[in-house]
Parts: sequence; structure tokens; C-alpha cells
Amino acid sequence: MTTLNRLEQIIELTGNICNAFTIALYKADLNKKKLTL
Repeated sequence: MTTLNRLEQIIELTGNICNAFTIALYKADLNKKKLTL
């Protein structure tokens, strides 16, 4: 595996974690009927 491939995987993983965190925040605030970031 090349360094570039590893870097791309790290970037993709970081993006996925950020997306999951954003979705979790959105779902947590559905009960309050407001969206906070």
C-alpha cells in the first residue's frame, strides 16, 4: 500500500466520523425540534 492510499483512507475515515457525529447531533435535537451545529 502506498503512502497516498493510506492518506486517502485516513481522510475518508475522518470524513465518515464527522458525518456520523453530525447525524448524531441532529437526531439528538429532534426531540427539542431544533437543529444545532
